[in-house]
Amino acid sequence: MRHSPKKIFYFGVAGGISAAIYIGAVWLFQSLQILAPWINVAIAIVFSKVPNFIMNRNLAFRESKGSSWKKQFLRFVGSTALGTSLNYIVTTGLLQFTEFFVSWPMLAGIIGVAVATGFNYIANVYWVFEE
Repeated sequence: MRHSPKKIFYFGVAGGISAAIYIGAVWLFQSLQILAPWINVAIAIVFSKVPNFIMNRNLAFRESKGSSWKKQFLRFVGSTALGTSLNYIVTTGLLQFTEFFVSWPMLAGIIGVAVATGFNYIANVYWVFEE
């Protein structure tokens, strides 16, 4: 079953844990003040995406009969890069082109995350894990 509540739940859990890892890693790296902030963020992204892939592959999409894990991982990296770009475009577009969101920037961010999450879920189902 492609879109079972259990699959969507596990996808959300993996994303939530990944977000917590990312936020914690950014905080830790920034606290240590060893590297530049942009490097800290890049490392934190890697730290959060690898466990996200593992959790999605072994929980949400464990019934997938698709490609090897290497091919799935490369597709996952590509699709999450697109999802992140989509989040950025939606959020900044709302902030730049609508007066309402200038007063409510967090709402613009939430909408950007929601759009990207939907995109990532669809990409995972139909392309990354080929269900």
